[in-house]
Amino acid sequence: MNRGRFIRDFVIRTVLFLTTVCFLSGRATAQTVNGTFHGTVSDSSGAILPGATVEVKNASTDLVRQTTTTGDGFYTITQLPPGHYSLNASKSGFTTARQADVELLVNQDAEVNFTLQVGAVSQTVDVTAAPPALQTTNATISQVIGSKEVVDLPLNGRQFTQLVLLTPGAAPKETGQQGFFVIPIGGGGISPSVNGQRGQQNNFTLDGVLNNAIFDNTWAISPPPDAIQEFNVQSQMTDAQFSISSGANVNVVTKPGSNQFHGAVWEFLRNDKLDAANFFDNFFNHKKPPFRQNQYGFQAGGPLYIPHLYDGRAKKTYVSGYWEGFRSTKGFTVTNNVPTAAELGGDFSDILTHTQATVVDPTTLQPIPIFDPLGRPVRNGQIFDPYSTRQVTAGQVDPVTGIVAKSTGLVREPFGENIITGVPLNPQALAQSQRAAKHVPQLCGLQQRCHQKRPVRSQIRPHVR
Repeated sequence: MNRGRFIRDFVIRTVLFLTTVCFLSGRATAQTVNGTFHGTVSDSSGAILPGATVEVKNASTDLVRQTTTTGDGFYTITQLPPGHYSLNASKSGFTTARQADVELLVNQDAEVNFTLQVGAVSQTVDVTAAPPALQTTNATISQVIGSKEVVDLPLNGRQFTQLVLLTPGAAPKETGQQGFFVIPIGGGGISPSVNGQRGQQNNFTLDGVLNNAIFDNTWAISPPPDAIQEFNVQSQMTDAQFSISSGANVNVVTKPGSNQFHGAVWEFLRNDKLDAANFFDNFFNHKKPPFRQNQYGFQAGGPLYIPHLYDGRAKKTYVSGYWEGFRSTKGFTVTNNVPTAAELGGDFSDILTHTQATVVDPTTLQPIPIFDPLGRPVRNGQIFDPYSTRQVTAGQVDPVTGIVAKSTGLVREPFGENIITGVPLNPQALAQSQRAAKHVPQLCGLQQRCHQKRPVRSQIRPHVR
């Protein structure tokens, strides 16, 4: 009796929890990442076949959708998640035609046509050399980056946005134009210029939901590469649903749950023991600043399974999610310029070089020495102002400035050619940060499909000690 009550209470609490999570979801503007199959069904003579049945089946989730052709022989099946499908077309008095392993990409409107032969419906003709699905319904120019490229290509900071540069017309921009920005967590994210537009004019979506950080004009949530199924970069002639920006539309799709369990675990390490010392540390015989960086996490998906209570394979209920952490402890070697004793006293003449300035004679192409109005040679680095000698008398120095100058460190001996070197300061500043993200992407059950996502990102502010 107690065991039965425990199971009943567990089921009730689980249902209440999932229901609460669904109702807590905020309102979001949807921009679909799903695809569409459309085409015609005809007989061997080319005549259209109205009323033919067309069925598509998802290879990973066993999702089945059916429709019939119109009086013109056309069919359309919309709102299909990206993935691999098998398509069947059948009609009484004709054999069944089947095309297996047809890949549907993000936002793709794929055309797949069928030709049925006279025969029994029980007979099946497998089309193994079918042409690739065509995109003939719109003029959108896009580039799809698949999971293999996302995972295999090296990414600084494991930011998928760097792969946007694989798209024709995309180019990195300078920091001042917000084309490249260093993220406090992980770093390496970019928002490139596409077809000449500014980097902040791109639009990012995550599984059909707007994913823009309005303040920074960049993406808001960056899933780890191992959790991305694929993403599509639409660079020109996009649909009206993506009219929010004049740049590219980057549509990211995360890995959904399927009828098979799958997952990944990762750990990426950076350590000062594996790095070379920088020039200034070697020159002044300083230790390398400490550097410890760890980026770790996991991704998992499959059917929802509760022993003795619920079997997701039978109910076609699938879940998937990911979590990633980032921790960095890093020291810095800082270089700066400090004045010499002469400069603290107002004498900046050591900045002047010993070489005389010249100009080139346009006729003979020979250098001509330069002199000032008083006949004195003009040296390189000299500025024509009341202090042409770069010397300031004591009476011309502000008293407060003089006090500050006396308390400032100095360089006793300048280097050759009067070049004053930067003196390294190594405060052993240690910065720490951490990122976490989790995702519960898909719950599909019974006769309806529901979609619940709850991306979370937390950060510990970097500090110095």
